[in-house]
Amino acid sequence: MSQRTVRAVPMLLLIVMGLLNTGCSPAGAAIPSSMQSPTSTTRPRQPTPNATPSPVQLPITVTDAAGQTVMLDEVPARLVVVGRGPYMGLHLLYMFPTAWIKLVGLEQKGSTADDFLPLVDPGWTQKTILATGPGVEQIAALKPDLVITKGIVPDTLSNALAEVNIPSLFLSPETPDQFYQDVINLGVVLGQPERAMQIIDYYQQRLDRIQQRLSGIPEDDKPDILLLQYTERGGSLAMNVPAKSWMQTILVQLAGGHPVWLESAAATAGWTVANLEQIALWNPDKILLVLTYDMNAHGIIAALRADPVWSQLRAVQNRELYAFPLDLYDWDSPGPRWILGVNWLATRLYPDRFADIDMSSEIYDFYGYFYEMDRATVNEHIMPLVHLDVH
Repeated sequence: MSQRTVRAVPMLLLIVMGLLNTGCSPAGAAIPSSMQSPTSTTRPRQPTPNATPSPVQLPITVTDAAGQTVMLDEVPARLVVVGRGPYMGLHLLYMFPTAWIKLVGLEQKGSTADDFLPLVDPGWTQKTILATGPGVEQIAALKPDLVITKGIVPDTLSNALAEVNIPSLFLSPETPDQFYQDVINLGVVLGQPERAMQIIDYYQQRLDRIQQRLSGIPEDDKPDILLLQYTERGGSLAMNVPAKSWMQTILVQLAGGHPVWLESAAATAGWTVANLEQIALWNPDKILLVLTYDMNAHGIIAALRADPVWSQLRAVQNRELYAFPLDLYDWDSPGPRWILGVNWLATRLYPDRFADIDMSSEIYDFYGYFYEMDRATVNEHIMPLVHLDVH
């Protein structure tokens, strides 16, 4: 194997770990000593408008993912989510108790506004669904106190909203580091800094477990991994590798793998085409296919294993060609489910070191703790879509 460089721990990750160790939240609130990630939650999601909020220092000021200073005189009571990949911000917002009550409108992308949130929000039908690409007038009609969107640069829409005194908060959870910062910002804006630290603690506990068990493995001994976005459109097949700085690449590194595509991938944005000749040259130890939930993972894996070219690859011969798990949404993308993805990946890269990790329990924990879904609901709507061992 070739020489490799150990990836540095992002600075924000070190800051967050320090905050957790010192028992302080970013807003200065103490972390409750009882803060633990529960193993299950069966409470139905109900509004709690009379709950006593934590003291909030006004005005609220945060620096968002676009580098802009967002200042609010009060905790926002009416929220609208628009822009690219709105599910990422929406699913993160719903991890904060009662925050979903504040959501009054959202932009629809695709055939449905969201495939998951109607399962956990009893007031979903009262939300206003905006058509793709809403204008300032449509958004302003909802009288939002804050518009949440995704990006790293203020855009035309946010600038136009600012002209009518509607602030925008940009999120960009493209890496674990940025995800943590978005969680912190939402916690401050929503007046729930303790919850923000609970979310970070949940994720960090699992990342710490992975890093502790991988400690001492030389870089050159880590398996060569190829992660491919696999798409079939109009009868043609396309395979792409993620950018160097994207979540998919980072998850492979966090799980103890060596991404073989780093020298060929774009630096910061976009998927890069990978042809069969290049894949054969890489000849990785394990291959991970990123599919959509409406694709037949079993059929695709079986077809590739029978293909005369693919069957010559080391990963295929050793039955190390996997479909990356997902449910209604991807486990490899920057949405909140990336923590499920990195845990699953660690169990596949190092099965002996993670033999005690039960991914079904991880799924129940995740949806119970963050979305208050009971086991029966998870069994009905989530588990039938999850395939943990398609290879």
